Amino acid sequence: MDRRTCLAAALLCLFSLPAYADHVLHRPLEVEPDSLDPVKTTSTVADAIESDLFEGLVRLDPQGNIVPGVAERWERAADGVTYTFHLRPDARWSNGDPLTAADFVYAWRRGVDPATAATSLHALTDLVHGRDILAGKGMDPVALGVEAVDALTLRAVTAAPTPLFLAHCALRDAYPAHRATIERWGRAWTQPEHMVSNGPFVLKSWVPHGETVLRRSETYWDRASIKLDEVDDLAADDGEVALKRVLAGELDYAEVPTRELASVRADHAALLHIGRGTRIHNLAFNTATGPFAGNKPLRQALALTFDAGVVVDKLQKRGQQIAYNWVPPTIADYTPQRMFYAGMTMEQRVALARKLYAEAGYGPGRPLQLTVNYPTNEDVKAELLAAAQMWKAALGVEVTLESEEFQVYLQRVKRGDDQMSVLGWSETVRDPSLFLERFRTGGFGNYFQYANPAVDALLDAGGQTMEAAKRRSLYEQAERIIDDDVPGIPSYFNSIVMAVNPRLEGWVDDEQYPQSRWLSLKD
Repeated sequence: MDRRTCLAAALLCLFSLPAYADHVLHRPLEVEPDSLDPVKTTSTVADAIESDLFEGLVRLDPQGNIVPGVAERWERAADGVTYTFHLRPDARWSNGDPLTAADFVYAWRRGVDPATAATSLHALTDLVHGRDILAGKGMDPVALGVEAVDALTLRAVTAAPTPLFLAHCALRDAYPAHRATIERWGRAWTQPEHMVSNGPFVLKSWVPHGETVLRRSETYWDRASIKLDEVDDLAADDGEVALKRVLAGELDYAEVPTRELASVRADHAALLHIGRGTRIHNLAFNTATGPFAGNKPLRQALALTFDAGVVVDKLQKRGQQIAYNWVPPTIADYTPQRMFYAGMTMEQRVALARKLYAEAGYGPGRPLQLTVNYPTNEDVKAELLAAAQMWKAALGVEVTLESEEFQVYLQRVKRGDDQMSVLGWSETVRDPSLFLERFRTGGFGNYFQYANPAVDALLDAGGQTMEAAKRRSLYEQAERIIDDDVPGIPSYFNSIVMAVNPRLEGWVDDEQYPQSRWLSLKD
């Protein structure tokens, strides 16, 4: 073969390769995102995508430290409540528009406007009038407590000295928004052909129940640090299929299903990564309507007779820790409080449960007819079948299980149209407040429909206390009350068991949904 033929063959091979083939992350999409509007999403999967598309004033590094984002620096005034953020002159939207302080003012006021119907708020409720505006008390969102001093200077005022405000500014409710796009397209602004974002990636395509494709942004201020050219989110709601796709090189990571863990340990140990998560898995009572409303003895009886050890030691042997409270043990400088039955034997628990069951008005002649809703998942189904057997054997409860597609299920529990459901959540900011805020009256993620003014008051006080020991004490008091009220049954704190492509660099074992900005692929 002569020199020209060799060159032609080489060029043919080069141009026949798919673009960015060595720098495309193939990420599992376990459930369909409920939205890509940052203030309207509730799922962890949507959060992972949005953190690629958007960036707040600050961001969190893989260790959870606060690092500069759109704001290159900031200061807090001596009054403890006034923050001034200085934005980067080179921050841009994906359409090339300069990103200014006014974009944060618009986004934050939009987030608290009751008409927006936001679902996930942290930073915005810290602001001076955030809670009152959200509560529909007739206050104009203009009074929120945020203003653009000039194009590159943002001033925010919190209701009180707030220890987590800066960390909250890294979360999705504090992202900026491109006003012209939202006003032009309305609810359709999150579609790929319309979306204007400011993060390290842009939305190229979104096929519902299929694939979401993100491409590296050409306008992101720190684009030189982004090592991936593309992130392909692929539908992966079947855990066993997702694992097979990792082994075949079609996905770069996926959670290892319990039934496959032994074989992965034996045959693919190099791919196995195990870390400690912050996810609390639990069974949730609807405390507002149905049989559990106003019936604490009934809630106690079911909690007593549910043995989480069966799940952790027999059904899902993944290194989880049995949960007797609501704040994970991975939260530093916090003493977890414990449910009233912690330390009791199962014999003692069953004996007490039968007394409480009778006190609640149930017994052999009148068994509880219980329906439990859950999102389609084989591990969850196995756990609930075991729970149904426990409740039947100990109390005579008749259980019906109803499985639903995740988004259908999520809308049901949001409406409170259930008797009992299965919940689980983790938090990006590792602080007790975010886990306990799930129990605030009317708060985000309070699918227990739980309400206790004493808990609300302690959460308010903890959120405005800068002294660490006093703040910790307030949250511990709140958790004790929650434990005593039994709005749900803590089951376990998760371990993160993943199969990870050896080519993937930047993986952190204690993070199940790493931000793509920190990842890269070996050549």
